[in-house]
Amino acid sequence: MKTGVLVLILALTWGAFAEEHSHSHQGHNTQMVLNDGKKWQSDQTLKVNMTALEEKFDSVHKLFETKKVKSSDYKMLAKQIGDSTSQIVKNCKLEPKADATLHVVLGKLLTAQENLKNPKKRTAALREIHESLNLYHEYFE
Repeated sequence: MKTGVLVLILALTWGAFAEEHSHSHQGHNTQMVLNDGKKWQSDQTLKVNMTALEEKFDSVHKLFETKKVKSSDYKMLAKQIGDSTSQIVKNCKLEPKADATLHVVLGKLLTAQENLKNPKKRTAALREIHESLNLYHEYFE
């Protein structure tokens, strides 16, 4: 029941976010782009929340590597993804091209968050999160 409520909240939040930030997607493709060959500047909210997410991912990944990860660890990681993406979305102040690039990263994270709920998809979810964090560091300072 709690999972269903969380999914509903995330879906509604993401839908509201998409409406509120529709300026970012009009006329832009969803490809990731650099800022004239340089990384985009991250604001404080983005840095803090991506760092928190990265730290939680690292701790769960270490548990996974040592075969000590529990279902509750995946749930905490999924919660961190939800909390971090929610704060990033709520406080978004990026210019449209940076915003569109970030949306690709956030979309991948939200997909991974969903996959963490399925025991058969958790390994793939960890890989998706790792790839998303790498993309973030590739495109943002």
